[in-house]
Amino acid sequence: DGTGFEVYTHGNRNIQEPAFNEYGDLIGVDNDADQPGERERFVHLPEGSDSGWRCNYQYMRLDSPWMREGLWKPQFPGQAAYIVPARLNYSDGPAGFKYNPGTALGAKQRGMFLLNEFPSGKMRGFRVEPVGATYRMVDARIVNDGVMGIGLSWHPDGSLFMADWIGGYPLDGIGAVWRVDAKAAAISPARSETGKLLRAGFGARDTTELVRLLSHEDQRVRQGAQFELAKRNQGGALRAVALDARAAQLARIHAVWGFGQLLRRGAANSADLAALLRDADPEIRAQTVKVFGDAAGAGAKSAGAALVALLADASPRVRLQTGIALGKYRELSAVAALRTLAAQDGADPVLRHAAVAGLTGCASAAQLAALRSDASVNVRLVAVVALRRQQAPEVAQFLGDADPLVTAEAARAIHDDLGIAEGLPALAAQLGRQPANEVVARRAINAGLRVGTAAEAARLLAYALDEAAPRAMRLEALTTLRVWRNPPRLDRVDGCARTFRPAAIEAVLTPQLDRLLALADPELKSLAIEIMIAHSLRAGAAQIAAIVAETGAAAELRAQAMRLLADNPPGDPALTRTLDLALAADAPAPLHAAALELLLPGQPARLVEEARQTLSRRTPAEKQQAMALLARAATPAADAVIRTYADALVAGTCEPALQLDVIEALRARSGANPALAAALKSYEGSKAAAARGELLSGGDVARGRAVVANHLGANCSACHTVESGSGSEVGPNLRSIGTQRDAAYLLESLLEPSAKIATGYGLVAVTTTGNQEFTGTLAKETKEAVTIRLFDGRQQVIPRTQIKTQSPPISIMPPMGSILQPGEIRDVVAYLASLKGGGRSKR
Repeated sequence: DGTGFEVYTHGNRNIQEPAFNEYGDLIGVDNDADQPGERERFVHLPEGSDSGWRCNYQYMRLDSPWMREGLWKPQFPGQAAYIVPARLNYSDGPAGFKYNPGTALGAKQRGMFLLNEFPSGKMRGFRVEPVGATYRMVDARIVNDGVMGIGLSWHPDGSLFMADWIGGYPLDGIGAVWRVDAKAAAISPARSETGKLLRAGFGARDTTELVRLLSHEDQRVRQGAQFELAKRNQGGALRAVALDARAAQLARIHAVWGFGQLLRRGAANSADLAALLRDADPEIRAQTVKVFGDAAGAGAKSAGAALVALLADASPRVRLQTGIALGKYRELSAVAALRTLAAQDGADPVLRHAAVAGLTGCASAAQLAALRSDASVNVRLVAVVALRRQQAPEVAQFLGDADPLVTAEAARAIHDDLGIAEGLPALAAQLGRQPANEVVARRAINAGLRVGTAAEAARLLAYALDEAAPRAMRLEALTTLRVWRNPPRLDRVDGCARTFRPAAIEAVLTPQLDRLLALADPELKSLAIEIMIAHSLRAGAAQIAAIVAETGAAAELRAQAMRLLADNPPGDPALTRTLDLALAADAPAPLHAAALELLLPGQPARLVEEARQTLSRRTPAEKQQAMALLARAATPAADAVIRTYADALVAGTCEPALQLDVIEALRARSGANPALAAALKSYEGSKAAAARGELLSGGDVARGRAVVANHLGANCSACHTVESGSGSEVGPNLRSIGTQRDAAYLLESLLEPSAKIATGYGLVAVTTTGNQEFTGTLAKETKEAVTIRLFDGRQQVIPRTQIKTQSPPISIMPPMGSILQPGEIRDVVAYLASLKGGGRSKR
């Protein structure tokens, strides 16, 4: 009824329909985040576990801890200790998910989990077998191929109902519902009996029959009987079955669960099941501990002390449930035994979770902090994670641990998610103390920004200038100083939304200008210049001029130095000399572009003249920049230049790579200049405008690659494999698309995906002259016949002479014109056209 809300597990990205097996363990397959090289995950989710995912990671792409620190991977040495990692990387786009309740489908599907993959159209099946306190996947297979299935639901008769997406985007209203079955088993007596029981319900059955049904082979029937007995407060009947060693194991388990329902509402006493804590069947012991834990504070108030001994049980499943239950009881006497569990089983993530759950509830922060001197690394790791869950500042005492794993875990605890603000100064002070530990260094750098004092900025600067520090972290420190005045809304390490109020640090930076500008590494030096720009630091004119004039230096570095002159007045001699140098005919493109940018707003007349020269003799990218700057200038002289190119656009003589930029300049100025508005209207009514030819040329390959890899709305890697070899097979492989298709085809595919669809990827419907209907994927099309891959995986060949109607193929890809800006589409076209099949090496 919605009361007693609790979080059972978290850190999962998008598990579609997780399912409980017959032992009440939650199993699922979690969707991935569509990152290069990443895979979906088969997971076992113990109560209270954290699988590591955070929604904010989606916006960080490869820079999130999810990717940097391998949180998506199954267990590996050095992995974060606060998570219960995936058991296996598995599947592609998991959607509907169900566990066979016992009599459904046929004998070959007993004990099987069934999973739909969307939109690949595969249905997978697998079983699990116990290993320690968790499970491993076995007997994995593809059950069917061809239906774009999503949600699943069991019918009382043992068949499986499946929702079928069928179409693409936008929604087309042609979805379907399928009945999935094992035909030979559809009339089996067991299924027939189960169907009758489920349809009739359990309310009218007497207690004797309900007790008998607790041992039924179908989970739905067992659960129905259990719920009805609990509803009737039949504690005696449930207790009798639970204590009967001769009864079927699953009957005893459901009886324990039913008794647990009574315990939770205070209608029974845990003492009546206490004997089961010593039962010969370890599964009965585990389930009894579990329901006692669920009823902590209700009908099992005094059971906590009786559970402590079970932390040493021979069964890992018993130890798992005992640790979780004791945490709910907050049983003070359990601390020593939980410490022993951590020492002995802490290398196992699932049992480590049990120790963490127990100590979080049973131990005080002081007791956990005292474990910093424990000889066992596993114990110290468990203590850190427990302190993290308690949000206890004492976790900072573990930052100096001799083991880098413990220090890293303490850094995560203080920094990530809501964090522990009191520990941030101690974390920031760790910078440079463990140079090989990037997990700590990255968080220590960001902790300095979050503390925000001038002293922390000085620490970052000293670290960045230290040649013994790792280069990657020096770059991170300089980048942090660059954004110090205007920190990003989303945290640079974990993507959490944070509010920063850092102090002014110009007084820290200014004395070190000479050292910053003397950095030999071009990337470090470029960041140093960006820091000067961001903080409006005044370097000497001679220093800046020397960098700009350094012809042997990287053009991007010289351009950054050029930008340091942005605040100089237009008549400043240093600015004039440097501009003359940077705007020379032989100046490299990045330097020339930076100089052109500096002409606004102070020198609009010179901008027009330089823009004219640029438009007549420089590279396409520089011409595009010049046109954008003319629109920003908003002067009659600038508009006159735009008008010249507008006339060429209307006449069809405009340089192809510049057409989109002229159009966008006209749109920017049409509100203020009637003549330009008229030119734009004239063009928009032309055939050339309808053809969208302005998107065929002038794109930037690097920007296009970034859109394909990182644009959240387009999400290209969810359906396509591109350069890296990673991605999806839902849509065509694009690694060689540039050799197979021209730019016009690529543009049409982006704007109108259903106009021309690669064979094997379009959905069609065919009606024959005999009024048979076939719907599926167009696998092959010749003059003589059409071959359709049906949703059950079969190939149907239909002779042309027998086809009455055939729908055009439908693409599942959404039109990109409503998702990407025109410039982004032009860049993507350029990038796709550049793909010739070589690509980058796979990770």
